[in-house]
Amino acid sequence: MNRQEFDELRSEFAEYIYRYEYFLKCGYLNDLYYNKTFAAELDRASSLEYENSAINTAIQEKQKNGDQFLLDEFLDAATKQRNLLLGNIATKHKHALEVVGHVEKLSKDQKKAFEEEYLRVIKTFHPVVKCYTTENERKTFDSLRLFYFENNIEGFIEFLTNNKAVFKDVDYKPEMYNIVSGFYYENQKKINEDFNKKQNAYPYNKTEALKDEIGMARENGDIRARYTKLFRDNQTLRANYKQLFNQEFAFLDAKDLKAEEAPIENN
Repeated sequence: MNRQEFDELRSEFAEYIYRYEYFLKCGYLNDLYYNKTFAAELDRASSLEYENSAINTAIQEKQKNGDQFLLDEFLDAATKQRNLLLGNIATKHKHALEVVGHVEKLSKDQKKAFEEEYLRVIKTFHPVVKCYTTENERKTFDSLRLFYFENNIEGFIEFLTNNKAVFKDVDYKPEMYNIVSGFYYENQKKINEDFNKKQNAYPYNKTEALKDEIGMARENGDIRARYTKLFRDNQTLRANYKQLFNQEFAFLDAKDLKAEEAPIENN
């Protein structure tokens, strides 16, 4: 392999890496768009799902350990975990609103120019394309990648400008060509496997749900159906809990699930 062939190999591999990172970016944004669109339905389903899990665990532990099971300690831990879950849900929803709001303000030309710029950056600085990199370079590029995923053009340019010195040039010698080629081959195999695993899983499988009003209505229906099942399971679990503990289930700082919160049945 001569230098021209090696340079062509690096350029082709950089474009391959760019396509993969664009794929990852689409998944990242799909997740945030999905969260923004269906937050209300998702949040109450997630909350009830955790409650059902907590009740079921309490029942199982009581049956297993009898009087040794300390209900108050369990409820304290379950309440803290529930509050952490709800806090994480709120944080993600806030982040989704911010990122989606920013992305939707960008023009097609701005987005296109940013993609072209990211491809140039990949060819010059991407750790896998460079092959020979430091830990600091890899961590710095990870931060740069997040700006790209969120279409934060201003943040991307500022961060790259302030951190360009982190990335060192590599003087590729002829004896390194085959090593780099082998490195590319191994990484391409791993990337292909990851792509095949991800492409039909969440959040990539939610593209149709975000496509139009019909898709969104269908997805809302699916989430509500899930909630209906969770609610029915909740009523059974609560009845079993009351029979076993002689009290209603409640987190330590939360009201009981009220009857008016039951889902509306679809006829």
